[in-house]
Parts: sequence; C-alpha cells; structure tokens
Amino acid sequence: MKNMTKFAYLSTFGILAFAGCSDFEDHKTDVNTGNADFSKYMAIGNSITAGYQSGALYEEAQRAGYTVLLAKSAGVTGFEIPTLSGEGTGGRLKWDGSFSASGSPVLVPVPAATPSEILLRATNITLARPYNNMGVPGAVLVIPNTSALGNATDFFNVTVNSTSSDAVIAPTALSRNNPLFALTLRTPGSTLWLTMKAYQPKVVSFWLGNNDVLGYATSGGVNPSAPTDASVFQTKYQQIADSISGLASQPKVVVATIPDVTSIPFFTTVNVSLVGKIPSGKIYYSHSSGSVDSIYVDAATLASGKIYNRGMITLIGASAIGNGSTTFAGLAKAVPLGSQYVLDPAEIVIAKTAVAQFNGAIKGIAAAKGWAVADVSAEFTAVAAGGANGKYYMGQKVTAAFITGGLFSYDGVHPSNLGQALIANYFVNAINAKYGATLKQVELNSPAGMKFGKISTQVADGLVIDPFTLPVEPLKNMVRLMGGEIE
Repeated sequence: MKNMTKFAYLSTFGILAFAGCSDFEDHKTDVNTGNADFSKYMAIGNSITAGYQSGALYEEAQRAGYTVLLAKSAGVTGFEIPTLSGEGTGGRLKWDGSFSASGSPVLVPVPAATPSEILLRATNITLARPYNNMGVPGAVLVIPNTSALGNATDFFNVTVNSTSSDAVIAPTALSRNNPLFALTLRTPGSTLWLTMKAYQPKVVSFWLGNNDVLGYATSGGVNPSAPTDASVFQTKYQQIADSISGLASQPKVVVATIPDVTSIPFFTTVNVSLVGKIPSGKIYYSHSSGSVDSIYVDAATLASGKIYNRGMITLIGASAIGNGSTTFAGLAKAVPLGSQYVLDPAEIVIAKTAVAQFNGAIKGIAAAKGWAVADVSAEFTAVAAGGANGKYYMGQKVTAAFITGGLFSYDGVHPSNLGQALIANYFVNAINAKYGATLKQVELNSPAGMKFGKISTQVADGLVIDPFTLPVEPLKNMVRLMGGEIE
C-alpha cells in the first residue's frame, strides 16, 4: 500500500463521496449557538469520538456518534465523517438470536477485516477537504514507550507514513500499523495537527487520554506496564492546547474528562457460570513480578460482582479461568491465572490515580484557556455509583450494567447508541453554559437500541452475558491499535 495506492484504487472504482448533509436537512436554521460558530466544527478524539461500538467501527455506529448528534443540535450541514461500508473494521459483536444455558444472549463476532480490506470499505475517501470527525480508534495522547518527558511523542503530531500506518514509535521503531489512522488522515506526511491547521476550525471538541490508561487496565498491567506518566500527560496536553488556541481561527473549544476505566462492564460483569463452581473458595493469580497470590471468594461475593482481598480485584476476560466444566485454571497454586487476566488491588489504584491525575490536568488547562468542559467522568461515575438504580436522564433509567444498563455496547467498553446520545448532551450542556448557546439536547428515545432480544427472566439485573460466550477478539483488536496486547 505504498504511497497510498489503495486510495487511488478506490477512486478508480468510483467510490462516491458521502454528501454528509442528509442527516441534517430537517434541522431548524434558527439554532442559537451563542459565541460558538459551528460553521467549521472539527472533532479530535479516539474510538468513542469515531463512533466505535461493539468491537468495531462501521457506518451505522459512526452515524450514531456524539459528534454527529452534536453537529445536528448545532444546525451544522455537511458534517463529514470517514465512513466504512458493511461491517467496517470487522470483529463486530452481534447477538445470534440464541441464549446460553444461564439465560444470557449469545454474542458472536463477524470476521475481522485486514488493513487493506478496511480501506477498501471506505466510502468517503476522495473528499477534497479534511473530515469534520477526526476521531481515530486506538489514539492515545502520548505514544506508548515514549513516556520519558524528553522523548515523549504525542499522537496529535505523529505522521501517517507511506505504508498507511501511523509512523514509527520511538525508541523501539515499531509501527502499530493502525489503518484507521490512514483512513482519517489519508495523506502521507500528514498529522492531526497539520490537518487541523489547514482546516482552521471555529469550534473544536477535543477528547484524548482514555487510552493512556485503558491499555494498561485491559492488559492487567502487563503491556503497557504503566499508564502514561502524569507529568508527561500534562505537558503534552498543554502543548496541544497551546497549538489549538494559537490557530488563526481562534476556535471555541470543548474538552472532555476521562471516565474511570475500572468501572466499565468489561471489568465488572459477573461470570454467572462461576457461581458455585469454586469449591475451595480460592482463586490463585500471579503478579507481573511472577509471584503467586490468592483471593478468597464465596458465591455471595462473586454474585455481587466484586471480589475482595485487601481491596477489589477484577478478573479480566473471565473465559480465561474456565472451560465450562468444574475444572478451572487458577484453582491450583501450581497453575495460577496469569497476571494479564487480573487487575489486582495495587493495579486498580494505579489506574484510578492516573484517571484522577489526567482529569486534573484537563480541567486545569481548560480553565486557564477559558474552554468548556464536558465532565463525562463525573456523569459516568454517577451512573455506576447508582448500581441497579443508575441515574435517570429524561425519565429514562440508565445503569452501567452490561447490556441491560443501556450505557455500553456489546464490547463492554464503548458506549451504545444511547450512551453516545448521553455524551452528546454532556457536550451540549457544557457548550451552552460556557458560550451562551441554547443548543437543544438529543431526545433519548430516538437512538436505536441494541438488538439482543428479550432478556431471560432467569438472569438478574447486572448478571447478563456469560463470559464464556463473549469473545475477547474484538477487544484484542482495539488494544492492538493502542500498541498493547492481550494474550
């Protein structure tokens, strides 16, 4: 794919550019955007900004993303996104119409697509100007393995190379081969910063930083072995903020905080098949250092969704600890669970501390710049803290429970259509408060729900999805885009 010849190939076959305005034709023109001029709106972010759902990026989910909804609320026409036809990146989790023995809907992934297949599914690749949505799944604020302040590289300034992946990661000189970076930038030598500078947006939404801790958490603190250093994060965020505020267009900016990654369903969903199958009441696991420790459980604590041993731990990818029988890895000290499958008490503290430090930097820098802040972290925390009661929005109860809660999609990491609509409203509220606008909120009864069928009455609220039937491959693909790995 040198010199982006695949894109020329696409053009040869007459891929039609997405007009981008049909979604907004029925929107009223009397929208009051206050001091924010949405005539040129650009969004920078990662997978959530791109519209990633249920383990994949595909057009249906892209069009349900918060940036599209925010643009509609602001009366924007011609909001362009790098759409992918069909199954997009592949790996999408779908309900197959059946239920497991425990009464949970069975989810299966569609085949994953290769980088070249992904680019061949691009439907808007010939657009003559930059996209309005520049969300790149896998994007971090600081590239892994460059955490020393003098060597750190921020993703915002990394170039797309001639092989259509993001440029090499210093100091290891390894490429993550992220085709979604090329999909968004399209031109070798381009960067997010240079693209933004060329477009000169008048409103910018900026949301990076989630992946600077998510990769650490999902790998059990193994790869990467630590979140981005807090001082490096602050330095790079400040540099990017200075670049954006220095644009000749003097854009109004809204940034977002980072949710607590340890409270997402991927980490908190209970493996109902384990209840009653741990006769010893003990699970052994190894630390990154190679030592073996144990946690003590019983059916009551397991069913509550929390396992305590000097603090909560999380079993990552619960399928790793069972094969559907009464024999489990992790029940014998000689064969413990690998460290990559456990987020232990110390690692949870590290992840939570990183999130708090990152959010402190984001809020402080935004306050100094006079920017709006969509506090997604506070909202998601309130939903999770409500447990089965969750939090009500527009009369609808939303919880953090897997599938039944409504907030997250099938992969347990990325928001559902409803979650994306809620995020859009967080941004709307922040913009209205800071810039004197009166943008209307998205009606929460309008997003399409997930097609999982009727939940079995055998399964209690919060005990949905048997992890044995939840493939981990879609999440592996996401972590690989971030430069990490899940075994």
